[in-house]
Amino acid sequence: TAQPPATASEPLAGATRLADGYAVAALLRSEAPAAFEFFCRAPLPFQHVAGDVHVSATRPVFTLDRVSGDVVEFCYNETDRAPLDTLSFDDVAAFYEHEGALRRAIGRLERSVRLQPSEAIVVDNRRVMHGRFGFSGKRHLIGCYLTADDWRSRLRVLRRRAAGE
Repeated sequence: TAQPPATASEPLAGATRLADGYAVAALLRSEAPAAFEFFCRAPLPFQHVAGDVHVSATRPVFTLDRVSGDVVEFCYNETDRAPLDTLSFDDVAAFYEHEGALRRAIGRLERSVRLQPSEAIVVDNRRVMHGRFGFSGKRHLIGCYLTADDWRSRLRVLRRRAAGE
């Protein structure tokens, strides 16, 4: 089924929300370098608990390539952020000092899209922040996950074949 239709009072109800984490990093690096440095350094705790599922991770928001310094991973989910009990007292204060800059950068870069029946979105879960705006009603959503290692392996194999190896 399609995502719920927009209404005059709720134009984004049910729409998909997307933000490119690499663009968020570039914006912070340029406009709020102290916030960028903090979110590259401080491992934040995240967890999702629902029924028989309890997923937990602790990592910085931005992971940088050790050689190039390029952002290679973006990890932030404001609704799944866990208590900051893994951070030092000073880092908890720094988190609250810099979190506003992160949220503003995400807000400036966030885009929305309304899917129609049979449409799909493919996102890199380590790059793109994604979610949905709230709505009333029903929708049918199917998720599928493919690890980056799987598609990179397939790409290397196809390139070798195309080169005649």
